[in-house]
Amino acid sequence: MSDSVVAPQGRLWTITVPQQRWVAETERRFGVSATEIAVALIKNANHQSVEVKKYMFRVPRCNNCGVGGLRGGLKAEQSLSLAPEHFTWMTNVHQKCAHSSVDKTLRIILDYYMGKCQEDPALLSETLLCKPELEGLRPAQRRAEALEAVIDCWNMVPFARYLD
Repeated sequence: MSDSVVAPQGRLWTITVPQQRWVAETERRFGVSATEIAVALIKNANHQSVEVKKYMFRVPRCNNCGVGGLRGGLKAEQSLSLAPEHFTWMTNVHQKCAHSSVDKTLRIILDYYMGKCQEDPALLSETLLCKPELEGLRPAQRRAEALEAVIDCWNMVPFARYLD
């Protein structure tokens, strides 16, 4: 495709449900948008060596296999507004690597970096987003988790016991 490819504004992208959850959690943890996350991953992918790019885009890594779900996992839509240069770069990768769609190229990038961030938790804040995790959300998350645990315990106690 030519260099005149232009990304539609606010386009819906098809990603997997686990990827959508990871993006939402990252948005919450770092106070950034889904678009900012995608752009950070795309820029970093573009700056990788040829060897890393070959591994990233040409070696199949299915993180959904073996879970009994659909081939490729359940899909969800994610709204992203990418700059034309990012969309063009992903279109070129899609064509060179013969991915089924540009959305597939994005899913490959997400899978790759989700795995890398799991291996190295500091990668996301220090290298990709260059932003610290929001401190104010950590205590709130702990309170929410504690409340959920109390509710779970409460639900396990038989109701008739409280009628005496």
